Amino acid sequence: MVYREFLTGALYLDRESEVAAYEEVWAIAVFKCLTPVVIFNKVTASVTAGTGQILN
Repeated sequence: MVYREFLTGALYLDRESEVAAYEEVWAIAVFKCLTPVVIFNKVTASVTAGTGQILN
């Protein structure tokens, strides 16, 4: 579920497609904030563990 608060009200987004869109945006934002060393370490750990999940 996503909760958005605005100046004049709030909105809950609970549809799977709406939540997925926000998860994608947050994942991109987190990824862009990471330093290259942290990204390298996460990718290396993911490959070593065989999970395929880079942003945990």
